[in-house]
Amino acid sequence: MSKIQPRLWSDFDGTAVALARKTDPRNWSKYPLRGLAGYAEFLKGVRSTGVEIAGVVSRRPDIFPRRAATARSIAKLGFSEFFNRPEQVVHKGSEEAKWQFVLDQSRNTTIGMLDDKPHKFGAVLLGALTEPVQHLEVPRYPILLGVVSHDRSQEYIERLVEQAEAKTTCGLHVTESWSGIDRAITTSFRLETESLNLHVMPLRPYSEQTGEAFGRAILDIAA
Repeated sequence: MSKIQPRLWSDFDGTAVALARKTDPRNWSKYPLRGLAGYAEFLKGVRSTGVEIAGVVSRRPDIFPRRAATARSIAKLGFSEFFNRPEQVVHKGSEEAKWQFVLDQSRNTTIGMLDDKPHKFGAVLLGALTEPVQHLEVPRYPILLGVVSHDRSQEYIERLVEQAEAKTTCGLHVTESWSGIDRAITTSFRLETESLNLHVMPLRPYSEQTGEAFGRAILDIAA
């Protein structure tokens, strides 16, 4: 396979912007929402490694009020430097459609994906892989899932690992690795005839240095 520049996609709610309380009207309109500190600096760090900032893919529905709210937030929060083309902001309407989009993108090149709830991806992926009639083509390139640093991130990663381990009878295999004093779980899903490699990386709080580390990690699995 020819080398194609690795790409980074990012979730939006809980990843680029912080959700308000469920009772807060801002959470219903999705605007204005507070940007997460260091997010833009993180993207700069990723970009400095040579990884392409591909865009945002959100579970927000593809309707005008949501498209407008997302576009306004991107402009207001200074993210237009990274997401300045219409095709870079993708509204998919559900977790299933969002993650199918990511899987489809990984057919072309190695993908880095930012998200705050990795277990949502696990449920979609494992469900697709174990359906009697399989609608999912196994991607050819690895995916590095960067889990946003928050108070439940480790819990969600462990849920993902548990989901995968429960499916080992279906030909899936899970490995875990540790890096220094920080837990860095690398989760690999393997099928018997074709392989899908999903690496899960807990992130430090957003910063340019964290972005550089994540960009290098994407390049490492793309090598």
